[in-house]
Amino acid sequence: MGVLLSSIFGCQHLYDMHSDLAQQMSNFAFTKNPLLIRCVEAVQHWIVRNADVVIAICPDLKSTVERLAPEKPVCLIENVAVDEMLPPANEESATQLRQELQLGDGPILLYTGTLEFYQGIDLLLQSAMHVHAAFPTARYIILGGQPEQIATYQSLAQQLGVTEIVHFIGQRPVEEMPRYMALADILVSPRSEGTNTPLKLYTYLRSGKPILATAIHSHTQVLTSNTAMLVAPTPEGLAQGTLELLQNPERAYVMGENGKILASEYYSWPAFLEKNRRTYKLFENIRLNNRIIHV
Repeated sequence: MGVLLSSIFGCQHLYDMHSDLAQQMSNFAFTKNPLLIRCVEAVQHWIVRNADVVIAICPDLKSTVERLAPEKPVCLIENVAVDEMLPPANEESATQLRQELQLGDGPILLYTGTLEFYQGIDLLLQSAMHVHAAFPTARYIILGGQPEQIATYQSLAQQLGVTEIVHFIGQRPVEEMPRYMALADILVSPRSEGTNTPLKLYTYLRSGKPILATAIHSHTQVLTSNTAMLVAPTPEGLAQGTLELLQNPERAYVMGENGKILASEYYSWPAFLEKNRRTYKLFENIRLNNRIIHV
């Protein structure tokens, strides 16, 4: 729509690219029809080539723009933590939440986000069996998801015999996020597919808690072995990574602190504003240059 309006009214078009449209159609199981996917790819290609400047929210999308239109100005502006403007929860609040959910005194692994198939929740539940054998007091909290998705994974948890240690909370307001972050010992992202950076990673990094994530491009374009425990996208990989973090609290602590520093330097609100300032400066320079050329 933006590129059409810019053509009609003779104004510039700044395209804020949040996803690869064709990939999203597959990820959300919208369609597997190759003809329809190619049509969407063609539309995306046309939008990118006709925009004056493109904003990409992760390195993979920036690479996509550079592949589709090598000469196109593209700026990388990543997202920020969704709870950055919220006050942190105190220890008393976290303790109260632990009691409300009847979690006991053991370590807490927290997942936040959607429950789409590519998020790897099935892998996480399968890994929980192995973790439970070594750490019987460990508990899992899964935030997010639609009721039918939760029901599906609750059924899987029952089949795997981990119902007692996995708590499906459903969707909660953003305002409650600090309480859950304060409660968690490990933050998990078991995603099995995709190339976009999960929004949850910026909140995870800001928390200063150790992160367990699969070693796929979605994660590794932001995370390194210094800021997260990166593992194979398998139940065994997730279980091994969990046990390593639980058995090596000093290493886990260092990872969390490194992640917090990374978030502060590159993914904070001030960093976000500075990236936007540079982008609009570039946009303004292009507008002025075009005016000079037309004159």
